[in-house]
Amino acid sequence: MNVNFTKAPAIRHGQRNRPGSAARLHGLVLTAGLVGAVVAGTAGTASAAVKASPTAKASTVAAVTASNPPVGSYTARNPQNNYPITFYVSSSQTSLQDISLAVVGLTCAPGGASVGEPFGMAAVPLKSDGSFTATTTQTGVYNGFPAKFTYTFRGNFHGVDPSGAARAAGTFQETMTFTDTAARTCTSNTQSWTAARDAQPAQPKSPPPAGGYTARNPQDNYPITFSVPSSRKSLHNVSIAAVGLSCAPGGANPVEPFAIAAIPLQPGQSFAATTTKNGTYNGFPAKFTYTFRGNFHGAAPSGAARAAGTFQETMTFTDTTKRTCTSNLQSWTATRTS
Repeated sequence: MNVNFTKAPAIRHGQRNRPGSAARLHGLVLTAGLVGAVVAGTAGTASAAVKASPTAKASTVAAVTASNPPVGSYTARNPQNNYPITFYVSSSQTSLQDISLAVVGLTCAPGGASVGEPFGMAAVPLKSDGSFTATTTQTGVYNGFPAKFTYTFRGNFHGVDPSGAARAAGTFQETMTFTDTAARTCTSNTQSWTAARDAQPAQPKSPPPAGGYTARNPQDNYPITFSVPSSRKSLHNVSIAAVGLSCAPGGANPVEPFAIAAIPLQPGQSFAATTTKNGTYNGFPAKFTYTFRGNFHGAAPSGAARAAGTFQETMTFTDTTKRTCTSNLQSWTATRTS
């Protein structure tokens, strides 16, 4: 298997690798961002302060709750590097969807290395009091070594800010723990954020309009394309020209295409699919696994229909030597093309 071995560069807080050209894709190191966002729905009302007289019964006060935060996209800033943190309030106003941080700075022990990794989470349930918290995990590869990634995102909605925009605040943390024999852990520690709702049109609940949609692969900025047919009940021809994979053991960085023929569109405008195929890579038999998921999120500030979600590609060799290559989880945000 003729592959190049590339050591992942240290990424310090406030820094990020720039995408390279097509010619440099073969040595791709996966420190790309996840740009997330999504959800269709109607605008809601902001949380309201509730006052009760001292003589009010406790049961009566407990029954009074603030209204749900309005549907749509929200943006905060990562205090490590000022890069955006994005998420959406779902059309049902019962969850946050497609939480995405482009680059999170991690510090490793032992050794003190500083690395940059993306952060992505599909959904966090929203409680009736406006609070939310979730922890998710995924397995992947970093610099040729198998690792477990843990993401925690929590916070509360807090009515409106001085401009009248709905607001929320909370914390996040990402931890990467290597799962081979040498104990090594990298973490962002707990970081704080404050978000406000983006200026955007009223969010429709109708199915997404038919036509072509385009996003960008955060690894290399190449296009991700798919279409919605006239029935508006599915996605067709999901295509990514080049996906960068990192392999363990060894640290090779091959590049492979990604394609899914069709994905059904579920109630609430969500979609998800995992498909597999058998093939070969560089003369060795392998199994390819493709996962693509997300949500439609009404209209972007420009008025264009939008969607957001994540993808992952994994190549597992099926001969006698165990080797796995994966893109890890990557985020995307799409809008309908003119």
